[in-house]
Amino acid sequence: MDNRHRTTSSLAQDVSSVSGKSISAQTVHQSLNQCGLHGHISRKKPLFTTRKPLGSTSYLSPSVQNAFIHILAVSVKNSLFRCIQKACYYALMIDTNPDQAQMSQVMQYVNIDFEKMAVCVSESFLSFSQISQKDATGLVKIRCYDNAAVMARNIIGVQHRIKELNSKILSVNCDNHPLNLIGLNAAKSDIPVILFFNVIDLLFAFFSQSTRLWEKLKHAIPLVLRSPSDTRWSARTDAVKTVVNFLNEHLMDNGDETADTFCDAVNLLNRILMFNFLELIGFWNWVLARINRIQQWLQDPEINF
Repeated sequence: MDNRHRTTSSLAQDVSSVSGKSISAQTVHQSLNQCGLHGHISRKKPLFTTRKPLGSTSYLSPSVQNAFIHILAVSVKNSLFRCIQKACYYALMIDTNPDQAQMSQVMQYVNIDFEKMAVCVSESFLSFSQISQKDATGLVKIRCYDNAAVMARNIIGVQHRIKELNSKILSVNCDNHPLNLIGLNAAKSDIPVILFFNVIDLLFAFFSQSTRLWEKLKHAIPLVLRSPSDTRWSARTDAVKTVVNFLNEHLMDNGDETADTFCDAVNLLNRILMFNFLELIGFWNWVLARINRIQQWLQDPEINF
């Protein structure tokens, strides 16, 4: 197509130079087709006959693209469902995101190959779904359990409602969830502890407000400062570990920053140097390291309870 375009453009320039009028390449191309000269030029210049092969596309509209994506998604999901239906044992795991009010669905099932005498556990992501209610009635179709009140209550909890539908369904407890609750409640049990984690959060906000500050932090220390999380306590472990090992000596290295940034750095340094913060940082570094170690051990796929 490029060779044809160049040839047509060249003819348009030649005709324009002779006639003294501006003629577009599209006009020349239409005239050649109408006069039957296209075949004559093609015999002289074989490249002029070059066409795109059948099945190739030159334009794909958004609606057609979305239709193809939908067809592929349905095909993949049906293939996963066929594999799941063949499995004797399966579990549907649901995880909710409170920020976006969405729910991700993952199916875990056992594949048994009798010919190869092999057994393997597979996990397949199924879909996202929007949720508007997080009570037992809204989550009653979920075959996944933790120690949250909406799940574990014996009278109106999700476990109880599912047991009413099928008494053979087993309750599989999430061991990491109660461990997270212990750490979360401990972090909110005392004002000094709340202020301690508030400083950790302010440190993350300080360095993440500017790309230059974040790059300077990454260049100065090998560990990345993370924002504290209520559900993923490994982030708190990394954040406290970073402060313990590296951050104090680099916080005041902001001579080329603005006055506001320098004042924020001074205020943060003063809060870090307070007695309560220095006393708690060693304690929480010790506690969080052990919580993180236990959580990693509980999530090890090689463990067989």
